[in-house]
Amino acid sequence: MTKLGTATVHLNGTARRELEDQFRANHEAVTAAINVIAGNYPHKRDFYVQDNGNESFDAAEAKHRARIEKLQAINAEIYADYEAFAEAN
Repeated sequence: MTKLGTATVHLNGTARRELEDQFRANHEAVTAAINVIAGNYPHKRDFYVQDNGNESFDAAEAKHRARIEKLQAINAEIYADYEAFAEAN
């Protein structure tokens, strides 16, 4: 994971509360995306007509899991950035 620079609260910069609100909004947006995508899980009934056994469904299922894992990694990165910000300020 690449660590982004940590914002510093100072007189001429963005207020601490606003920066915290931005971290929270980012985290909530990615969490919402995870929930929506997780709820749109592929169903076998949409793949069984393809003449390749479970291959198409298995590929769709793997792609679905990979998308969720990527979003979870992004959420973890956002949280780590928030922790670094909170620790530094």
